[in-house]
Amino acid sequence: DNVGLYDQAQRIIRMITALLQSVGYVMMARVANLTSNNDSEGIKQYARKSVNFNLFIALPAVFGIIAVADDFVPFFLGNEYLLSAPILKVLAVLVFTSSMNSLMGVQFLVPMGREKIYTIATTSGAVISVIGNITLIPLLGIYGSCIAYITAELAVFIVSFWNLKDVFSPKLILKDNFSVILGSVLMFIAVSFSALININIVLKLLLELGIGVLVYASVVLLLKNETCYLLLDNILGFLKAFAKKGR
Repeated sequence: DNVGLYDQAQRIIRMITALLQSVGYVMMARVANLTSNNDSEGIKQYARKSVNFNLFIALPAVFGIIAVADDFVPFFLGNEYLLSAPILKVLAVLVFTSSMNSLMGVQFLVPMGREKIYTIATTSGAVISVIGNITLIPLLGIYGSCIAYITAELAVFIVSFWNLKDVFSPKLILKDNFSVILGSVLMFIAVSFSALININIVLKLLLELGIGVLVYASVVLLLKNETCYLLLDNILGFLKAFAKKGR
């Protein structure tokens, strides 16, 4: 039924966003410390790194979900949930909005003492969700619910982002993440073409995953994305420390 299809699509989205949202809770204390020390410049630098990391993961996840949904759903959920694929594609944008809302709310608004703004943002989203569901579900069914959900999340995003103008710089975010946006789009195109190949679904999913990772990684590496190189440095540092410990 429609509720089951919607629920399965939502579960997949929640699993992906859980990782990004958990990072916000871990980083919360750091922002609170910078706020208590009135280190506005430190908060801005921290915000820049946090957003860049979030987008580095969230954007390719959004485009990747849309590209592989038609093969992913029947393989992992079964053919009875085949109609969840288009719903999953629509809800994919929630990976971006939900993770960004968590980042701005939990990681910045709350530890910076702006809980009232966060409350206004989430309340606005809740009101829009209720109104959207009442008006759109009778017209569009399950897709009406999807649109209402996404609109509510976007409302939370807009209110939160608008009230953090002193922390986030849209121009800087776009400049920092040009390679992430380009890599995600090119990855989507490459994976979409590979999805046309008529082979065993397991092999096809592995091929799509491999091509997606290869294209995205190539773009961010060639364009020297800062977040990518920071992550590589941390991974190499961890591996070196682990190797020394094992001796």
